[in-house]
Amino acid sequence: MVDKISPETIWELSYGLKIGLVDRDRYLICSGDKKWVIYFILSGKVEISLYCIHERVMIDTLYKGCSIGTYSCLSGIPVEMTALAITHVSYYYLEFSYI
Repeated sequence: MVDKISPETIWELSYGLKIGLVDRDRYLICSGDKKWVIYFILSGKVEISLYCIHERVMIDTLYKGCSIGTYSCLSGIPVEMTALAITHVSYYYLEFSYI
C-alpha cells in the first residue's frame, strides 16, 4: 500500500502516538468497535479471535512489534475481531483523527 514513507512523515506521526496499558484478561478491541485507532504492541501478548456461528475461534496471538486496527482505521469499517490481552500489555496507539 505504501512504498516509502519519508522520515519527515514518520517524525510527524510519532507526535500523535500515545501509550496505553491493559491488564491480563481485558479487551483491547471488541468486535463491532468504532474506535478508529491503530495499536502497536510494545510488550505482552494479545489473542485475536472471531465469532463464527456463535462460536469463538482463535485466529492468532500477537506480541511485541505487531499492530492491530490498521484496516478498520483506514477503511472506516468497524472491527470484526476481538483482541484479548492474555498477559499484561503495553502499547502505543494512534487515533485516526490525528492522521
